[in-house]
Amino acid sequence: MDGATYGMSPSRLLLLVRDRAAVRRYSPRTTQAYVHWIVRYVRWNNLQHPATFGGVQVRDFLTYLACERNVAA
Repeated sequence: MDGATYGMSPSRLLLLVRDRAAVRRYSPRTTQAYVHWIVRYVRWNNLQHPATFGGVQVRDFLTYLACERNVAA
């Protein structure tokens, strides 16, 4: 996300994701999947806004998914 997303509420962030997916003409199912993973990511990081995260949080979340949840890379 760009700098305009800092300080947004989670629901506003998800609306922005949906809007940008619509502009890019993503299928509804793809948009739904993106929103699902964003929500899981935020919950995994104790409900902090993703704009406050760095590469370490992303790496840790992906490692968790691959190693503990058996999600395909």
